[in-house]
Amino acid sequence: MRRRKLLAGLGIASVAGCVEINTGGANNNQNNNQNTKTQQPTQTQTQTATATETESGIEQAEEIVQEVPTEEPTPEPTPEPTPEAVQIANEKIRVHEDEYQVYAFSPDSQAKVAYQFTVRQGPDIDVFVTTRNEFNQFESGNRFRVLMNSKESTGDQQSETLNPGDLALVVDNTDAGWADPPSNLDDDVAVVEVAAAYREQE
Repeated sequence: MRRRKLLAGLGIASVAGCVEINTGGANNNQNNNQNTKTQQPTQTQTQTATATETESGIEQAEEIVQEVPTEEPTPEPTPEPTPEAVQIANEKIRVHEDEYQVYAFSPDSQAKVAYQFTVRQGPDIDVFVTTRNEFNQFESGNRFRVLMNSKESTGDQQSETLNPGDLALVVDNTDAGWADPPSNLDDDVAVVEVAAAYREQE
């Protein structure tokens, strides 16, 4: 009985010793966990530091970009507007024998002048462009000079660059120029489609 009690006591002591050992192991595990837990904040701090350094680098890069001067785009030159054509004539007319039709125009600068005409009915006619002074000579029955002309024609087109000034386009059914109306005692009317315009040079 005494031995059993002793064994029982030893058993208890052994169990207690085991408990003590297990308890000690548990404490060691807790210590290890604590050590492990203690190390984790170190990694977080490192990550935080790295993130802070990265953000700082981005800020520095942004500052550098802002400091770099940007080149302003060179403005494209505005194209000069193209001068519009100015109409001189565009109609169908009836020019009686020994009469003429005149269209006055006055370009302010050197200009490209163009005309075309077709005699639909009637005799050959003269069409010409001259200055205002020379037109006055034509009206007076004197010799006159022309800048452009279509002599004794039933249709033609002409274009020429002329200097600025007071000019006149004349559709002539008289004998003052090169054509002669028929001498048949009739009124030989010339039915003419005429178009003319000028465009000043840039």
